[in-house]
Amino acid sequence: MPQFNLLYFPSQIFWLVVSFAALYIAMAYFLLPRVKGVLQKRDEELQKILTQADQLNAKAREIEESYQTYMNEAEQYAASIMNTARQSIEQKGREQEDAYAKQTQDSIAKLQKDMEQKRQSVLERVDDVCGAFIRALFRVVYKKKVALSSLEKAIRQGEKELKDV
Repeated sequence: MPQFNLLYFPSQIFWLVVSFAALYIAMAYFLLPRVKGVLQKRDEELQKILTQADQLNAKAREIEESYQTYMNEAEQYAASIMNTARQSIEQKGREQEDAYAKQTQDSIAKLQKDMEQKRQSVLERVDDVCGAFIRALFRVVYKKKVALSSLEKAIRQGEKELKDV
């Protein structure tokens, strides 16, 4: 094998050192600075993006807090409106209930007055109706005509007897 021939060793070592030095110089002064620059730019961009993300997160938290504050205020406002509306409705309901109660009481009083008038009217006419009925009954049963005054006297006599019992 020719590579193990001692005659070729010095030239191989020379070219090894030259190629290693050339590669080292190329890597150290040309390629690695570019990679290092790209990595630094990437880190700077990453830091910039992370800073922006932190700022946006802080801004989002502020917005969320203001949103929560706004929502709480809106809920309180809505609750106050609902309470006001409920109180207004309850007040109107009580007023209508009172009005209906008064109207009902007035109607009941009017009906009671009408009933009392009708009762008085019926009671005033009951003597006449009863007298006419009894006269007609006597006429049919006894086939006699009876005077109203004698019937009234007999009715009063019967009432006294009933009271005494």
